[in-house]
Amino acid sequence: MKLLKIIIFYLFFSFLIFHSTGLASNLGRQHTISGKTMGTFYTIKFISTQKESPAVWKNKVDVRLKEVNKKLSMYDPESELSRFNRQKISIPVHISSDFYTLLLTAKELYQMTDGAWDGTVKPLVDLWGFGTKKRTNQIPEPDKITLAVSKTGFNHIHIKKPQMIDKTTDVTLDLGSIAKGYGVDAIATLFTSSGIQDLLVEIGGELYASGKNKKGEYWSV
Repeated sequence: MKLLKIIIFYLFFSFLIFHSTGLASNLGRQHTISGKTMGTFYTIKFISTQKESPAVWKNKVDVRLKEVNKKLSMYDPESELSRFNRQKISIPVHISSDFYTLLLTAKELYQMTDGAWDGTVKPLVDLWGFGTKKRTNQIPEPDKITLAVSKTGFNHIHIKKPQMIDKTTDVTLDLGSIAKGYGVDAIATLFTSSGIQDLLVEIGGELYASGKNKKGEYWSV
């Protein structure tokens, strides 16, 4: 009988530990912050027990997103990406960790899709009027399309360690299709590295979800 009481006690104690652990992430308050970035909007929902106000977190988010945008924007002529697009061939340049990480992802996508996804399609994107150049509302001539295609190919970009890059032909990058996703990951890391695990990050339709909302349910999108 004594052994049975001991077993019941430990089972009850284990039950309390399990449920208190499961609810711990929802003991904090849920906050929502939003703003503009990368030509679109962002919204972040998170639960925190920390004393820092949502305004402090918004400032951190804005600073981090400005860093990412300054490096990866196609529309900023002084961004790291834009400077690389103007870089002469066969001259290695040192790049930031953000640019380096995104290029590794771009290379992986290029290889996984056998070139169907190509981060060097900027000449074609511009030619058809969807890039940084002014749209003409005219169908490009075949010879111009052929010329633009000849200036593509991610295999012409060589990514080297530590954080070095060069190109063997005059290719130019357009990483717009994955830059927002990288921004989402960067912001998610900003929060999780500070101990905040329950959050939902959205930038222009790109999402990251972790943990649960204030109701203890999985995030709904």
